[in-house]
Amino acid sequence: MEVRGSRELLTKVPAHKSLFNAPADTGLPIGNLSSQFFANVHLNLLDQFCVHQLKALHYVRYVDDFILLDTCAQRLNAAHDRIAAFLPERLGARLNPAKPILQPVDRGVDFVGHVINPWRRTTRKRTLRTAVQRLRTMPSSEVFEAGNSYLGLVRQAGNSHMEQAAIANVLLKRGHAVKGDLTKIYRRKS
Repeated sequence: MEVRGSRELLTKVPAHKSLFNAPADTGLPIGNLSSQFFANVHLNLLDQFCVHQLKALHYVRYVDDFILLDTCAQRLNAAHDRIAAFLPERLGARLNPAKPILQPVDRGVDFVGHVINPWRRTTRKRTLRTAVQRLRTMPSSEVFEAGNSYLGLVRQAGNSHMEQAAIANVLLKRGHAVKGDLTKIYRRKS
């Protein structure tokens, strides 16, 4: 294995996010900026296919999650079938069979940790529960980065004060100072 760059900087990468600690058959750890970058490079063909071949009216993708919105259920079902055929043929990938959902948009779209409705966006309840549990149990050395990340996630929801307060309470109990508007935390003094 060839290492380029500063070994000192590499020691700052959390062990669970480093490929040096991953089994040989494992890809990029989730959450690494490089995994997001490579997902954009690799799935660019999917983007082009959805926009230019399927002529999707509304297509959104974040890393490997995507949404197609249309007023016609038949067009959505046809698009699903074409994407399911396209991915293995052109990208060596496949759709997760448990993920596709066809429903009216006013029921809300569950996407990247939020439920998005035409009139509001809320944090998914499971996402908030997971955040609180992880922040309670993770090593102290990881709380600062994770706490600010979770506060940023819930802040994206329009009605997020309760979620921000739940996360801030855990962070306060872990010894961190929280900004008054519940948007960020500060490092603990040693």
